[in-house]
Amino acid sequence: MAVTFYGMAGPQSTMFGISHANIVSKLNRRNWKTKAGCRIRPDGPIYITIQRGEKSSEGEEMEVHYLVKGVFVDVAVVYEKKFPTLPEALAFANGEDGAEISLETRPPEGPHEYPAQTGGEVVISGMSRTEQGLVPNFSVQFREEFSEEE
Repeated sequence: MAVTFYGMAGPQSTMFGISHANIVSKLNRRNWKTKAGCRIRPDGPIYITIQRGEKSSEGEEMEVHYLVKGVFVDVAVVYEKKFPTLPEALAFANGEDGAEISLETRPPEGPHEYPAQTGGEVVISGMSRTEQGLVPNFSVQFREEFSEEE
């Protein structure tokens, strides 16, 4: 069975929410692991990240690729495309390769056009040990909200 491993999530991952501090005007070889890009569609901003994936089967590496993911404000994936090399992924993410992202979007004019900041989801669960093993008692899900002052 083949498995793709994307490594540890970086601070720009939508799993941790969206922070304007993590958005740069252009993704490059030095910042793509910890920063996100932003492009503007007519219906709103797209938050763009790149992940390196290593596909392997039974311990043998089969493929390395770079996954560019563009997420719309409500965390709906708009773009998700694999590239064999980092330069190709960067060109797509930055809208420099003439592909659909460059035709359908434009760079933001400034931070006022970035997606709204959101906090990451936090889930707190309680469990009890029984004769049958661990049994979940409850789970509570929180999402940090940002105020306009932040």
